[in-house]
Amino acid sequence: MLFRQSHRLITSTVIGLAALFVAHPVWAASYTWSGASASSSAWNAGNWLSGTLPTAGTNSLFFTGSNRLTNIAPTAYTLDGITFQSGAQSFTLTGSTSPTLTMLGDIVNQSGTLQTIGGVTNGTRLRLNYTGTSAVTRTIDTGTASIVSNAQLAGSSLVTVSKTGSGLLTINEAPNVNHNLFNSTLRVDQGEVLLRANLASAPLVVSSAGTLTTGSSVAGLATLTSSGTVNMVTNLSVSGSVNLASTSVTNFTLPSDSADAPFLNYGDNSVFGGTLNATLAGTYPDAVIDAPVVFNLFKATGGAAGGNFSAVNATYGGQTLSFTQGLDPDFPQKWVSSATTDGQYLTFDQMTGQMVVVPEPSTVVFAGIGAAMTGWHMLKKRRSRRHAARPTFEV
Repeated sequence: MLFRQSHRLITSTVIGLAALFVAHPVWAASYTWSGASASSSAWNAGNWLSGTLPTAGTNSLFFTGSNRLTNIAPTAYTLDGITFQSGAQSFTLTGSTSPTLTMLGDIVNQSGTLQTIGGVTNGTRLRLNYTGTSAVTRTIDTGTASIVSNAQLAGSSLVTVSKTGSGLLTINEAPNVNHNLFNSTLRVDQGEVLLRANLASAPLVVSSAGTLTTGSSVAGLATLTSSGTVNMVTNLSVSGSVNLASTSVTNFTLPSDSADAPFLNYGDNSVFGGTLNATLAGTYPDAVIDAPVVFNLFKATGGAAGGNFSAVNATYGGQTLSFTQGLDPDFPQKWVSSATTDGQYLTFDQMTGQMVVVPEPSTVVFAGIGAAMTGWHMLKKRRSRRHAARPTFEV
C-alpha cells in the first residue's frame, strides 16, 4: 500500500513538473536593451544589460531608455516577443541584408510613444515571419500610442495576428518587396489599423471595437469581414468576399472631383449590411438630370453583393442627409436622400455601387430620375446584367 501511494505521488509530481516545463521552457530568457556599446548592432553584447547576447531559442527582448534608438538586427533570429517598456523613447528596429525575425510571441508597446519596426530602404529592410504548426494567435498591442511596420510580413494561415490596444498600427509596404507570403489572418480587435500595403493573401477581420482605415491606392486583401468600422479614404481591392455585418459602419470620404473618389473592389459571395456614410467635400450646383455627378463607391469583380444596408447617410454642403429606400418601384434597392437647402438630392444604388448627386424636382427623383434618365438607367441595367445574379433586397 505504501509503495503504491509513493508511486502515485512520484508519478503526479513528474507529470506536474513536465507540464511546468512545457508551459515555461527552461531555455526562454529575457534581455533588456541598454544601448551602452559604441555600436548600434542588436547583436552586440554590450547593448544588453546582461552583457551577453540573446541566445538561440525563444527569447523576449525588452527595449527601454533612450540609448541607440535606431538599432540593427544583422542576422535572422527567433523571438518569443518584443516589448517597448514604459519610459522607452521612440525606437526604430531595422535590419541589415533583410534578416528574418521569426515571431513566436507578441509585440507590445507600453511606452506611450511611437515605435517603428523595419527600415524604409533596402539596406535596412526587416522581415517578420509568423509561423505556426497549429492554430495560434499572436498579438500586436499598440497600447495608447502607435506602432509603424515597414517590415516585410510573412505568416502561416494557421496564425491569427490580433491588433489590440487603443492606438494606431500602420502597415506600410516594405522596401521593394511584397507581402504575398503573409497568409495569416489579421484581426483588428481594438484601436485602428491604417492599411497602406497590399496584403493580397491575407483575410482581414474588423471586430466590433476595431477600425480599419485605408491609406494607399495599393491597399489590398484576400477577404474582408467587418462588424466594426471601415474608413474608405483610398481605394481597397479585395479579391474575395466582403462581408459587412449588421453592426458595421462603412465611411467614405469623397473628394471634390468624383473621378478621384475611393472605391471598394469586392469579389463573389459578398454581403453588405450595417450603416453606410459618405462625406462629400465638394458641392455640385451644376449637376443636371442627364449628366449627374457620380461617385463609384463599390465595384464588383464577380457577382453583385447580397444583403442590404440598414441605413445610408451623407454629409453634403454642410448638411446631414438621411436616405430612404424603396421609393422607386422599378429600382427598389435605390436609396434617396432628403432634399438639400439648394433643392438637390443624393441617391445610392447598391446594384451599381454608385452614389449620385441629382437636382430637383422631387417627382423626377422619386420616379427613378424620370424619362430624361431613361438612357442612363438602361446603361445601369446593362451593367447589372453582367453580374452573376441580382440579389433580393429587403425594403
